[in-house]
Formats: sequence, C-alpha cells, structure tokens
Amino acid sequence: MALHSFFYRLFYVIAFFTFLLLPVSPGAITRNIPVQDLPLCTVSPEVSQILSLTSKENWSRWIRQLSGSEAVQIRGENYRITTRYSSALFSGNIHAQAYEYIRQWLLLWYPKEWIAEQSFQFSGETWKNLILTIPGSAHPEEFLLATAHLDSISPDPLRLAPGAEDNASGVATLLEMARIFRHYRFDRTIRLIWFTGEEQGLIGSKAYVRDYGTSGVAGVLNFDMFGYDQDGDGCFEIHTGTLPQSKPLGKCMVSLISAYNLNLKTDLIDGYNMTFSDHASFWETDIPAIEVLENHFYNAPTSGCAGKRDQNPNYHTIHDTIEEINLPVGFAIAQAGIATIASLAGVESPCFQQIPQLQVRVLQGLPHLEWTEVEHASHYRLLHAHPGCYSTGNMITETPLLHWEGSEEVFPLAGYMVEAISPEGCTSFPSHCVWASSAFQQKNPVPTKR
Repeated sequence: MALHSFFYRLFYVIAFFTFLLLPVSPGAITRNIPVQDLPLCTVSPEVSQILSLTSKENWSRWIRQLSGSEAVQIRGENYRITTRYSSALFSGNIHAQAYEYIRQWLLLWYPKEWIAEQSFQFSGETWKNLILTIPGSAHPEEFLLATAHLDSISPDPLRLAPGAEDNASGVATLLEMARIFRHYRFDRTIRLIWFTGEEQGLIGSKAYVRDYGTSGVAGVLNFDMFGYDQDGDGCFEIHTGTLPQSKPLGKCMVSLISAYNLNLKTDLIDGYNMTFSDHASFWETDIPAIEVLENHFYNAPTSGCAGKRDQNPNYHTIHDTIEEINLPVGFAIAQAGIATIASLAGVESPCFQQIPQLQVRVLQGLPHLEWTEVEHASHYRLLHAHPGCYSTGNMITETPLLHWEGSEEVFPLAGYMVEAISPEGCTSFPSHCVWASSAFQQKNPVPTKR
C-alpha cells in the first residue's frame, strides 16, 4: 500500500495531480456497465471445487520466495529476491527478479498471446505492468480485474525491501488464481494485473487506465497488504468507498466468506474513500472497485473488527517478513478473493472432463513417456515436477504426439507430469506425477495436489 505519512501524503498529492495533467489516449474513458447489469454473485459447485484446489503451501511459498526468505530459480539460475522496489525491478538488479519470476510462471501456464507487458515512463525510467488475460467464452467483452502491486519499499529500497505483507500477499493471491484458473472456462474475461510504481503514487495503475481504458470492466478487486493479525480475530477491511456500484462487489465477498465457511470477519467500509492503493485509479473513472486490506484503519465499534486497529508495525520497513503474517488468516482472505473473482466471472466447468494418464519407462538411462489421448485436445504439455511433486516445474516440450523420448540421462527421482491443451488454450488438470528412475518407474505414481 502506498505510503501515507505526512511527507508521502504530500508526495502523493503532487504525483496525483501531475498524472491528471498527462494526456489521455482516445477511448481511455469509455463505456461503463450499468449497476443493474453487473454480474451476479452466486455460490456454485465449481467455485467450491476451485477453493478445494487452492493451496496454503503454494501461497505461502510464493510469499517466502518474493520476500527473500527462499531462493527462486529463473532460467535455470538461482536468485534470492530481497527487494521489489520499482527502480530495482527494471535495472538489472540481480536481487530484484520478481517481475521475471512471475512472468516465467505465466509463460509456463498460458499461451504467450494472453500475456502482455505494458511499459510506462516515470522519472526517466521505464517500468512495466504484467498483464494476463483469460478470455471469457460467453461475454468476452466484459472484464473482471484482479490486481495487486508487485513493488515494495523500505528505508533501504534498492537493497532490502522484503514487503511480505505489502504486497507479496496480494501478488501470491494472483499467482494462485493464475495457477488454478487455467483449468476452467469462464463466462466473462478475467484479467490479472501486477502493477508496479504503486508506492510512488499509483503510477502503474494510472498508466493502465490511461492506455487500456475501462470499457467493459464490470469490477476490480485490488489485493494490497493483508494477513497481519496480531489479535487473532480474523478480521480484515474491504473498502468499497462511496461509489454506489462498488458496494455489490464488497457484499459479494462478504456473502461468499459465509457461504464457504472461511472463518473471517470483515469491516465493509463505504463511508469514505481510502485512496492509497491502485483501486483508486479505477474509482476516478467510476469503475466498481474494492480494496482488500488488513485491519489497518480505525473504524466504529459496531464494525466487524469491533473498532480495533490491528496495523502491521513493520509496514514499509525491512522487517515486513513472512514471520509477521498469520498464514491461516491471510490464506483464507486470499481464498475469499479467489472465490469472488470466480463467481463474478461466471465459472463454467473444467476445460476437460478427462485427465491424461501418464506412464514412464527407463531404457538405457533415458526416460520414455507415453500418455492417453484426451478428447478435444489439440496438443499436450510435458512438464518436470518439482521434488516431491508439490507442483509443476519447468516445461519440457509441447507436442501433438502421445509420447516423448528423453535425450538426456534422467536424474534419480526425476518427476514428470503431462497436461492436455485445447485449441483455444484451455488446460486440463495435470496427470498424476510419475518417477523416471529405474528404481521406481511407473510403479510408484505419486498423487499431486492440482
């Protein structure tokens, strides 16, 4: 969340009005969807299934990796992400590889045509937003946006700005959406956006609204800084602001928390506009948007958080680490957001009713893999599995064939999975994980959480 000390409030005001003076591209402020035509918030077996596929282990691991507690691998090299400060992200800083790390996952999961990089200028530097568009099948012209700022800040931003809660929590939530949503079809188009420049005054989201426009945007859920919960009450804030069409979004999230028994309490704040995060860029053009936030601001005693303020004291410091996050509470909030986007986007059904069945033989030290045909698949994606098969790893190849022969000797306990892909890019659930070693082969398939 953008800084809100007196100094930075002044900085934000100056930046805000400077940005308003920038030219707006034609069509940037365009047709909004009337309140009565906003998507319905519904409970469905498909949303329940999506929630069953979410993983607290994955969500927590991404936060650890994005805040420097755990190393990451990018293009085969190991890195430790110690800062996500916007200037560092795009300067070649080897400790600020978060943007490339997320982009690597998206390219593994989705057609490259669905991934966009939006460049914009700030203070003589070129920064980028990372955008994933998942086309809708029934109403592709209507968009549900899930957003989170990727950048972080601290008193030592070029060297150490872990930003675990602010905002690796939101970044990880969008990654979990991307991981799961690739297996489903939706009525409406979903767009996941990782903004940069938020800490300098919402620079990335302003650029997005200016360049992409807001036509057809039915709603925006902005995830920025949640999971700290020292008092253990499971309460967080949903800021709908005073824009009437934003309130149904907040009420939808509240209703789904109850419907799916997520054990959370909420402050639904609609009496004033909290403008210190990227949702505010959409409010300025009358687009329905909400902000998902820790219990950060004081509110009336009758509110869900009982008038208490439970603000992370490590906010914007080098101590904003994963150890300060209540992981069960943070993950439940992430689940609430995932359920809300899936519901409002009109989740239909999984892309495929079948899952490819994979088997492997090891001949002369080389893996020979075969899998069953899946109806309506145009091709297949073969993947290495991470040790323990906790998730998919690097892509090996994409092929229309039903077999693959390795060209290198396998490492002991090397794991493999395969996915079917439709002509439009929709992906099946991965096969079970098989081990390619002479000791295990396909006799010991290891089930994996998909």
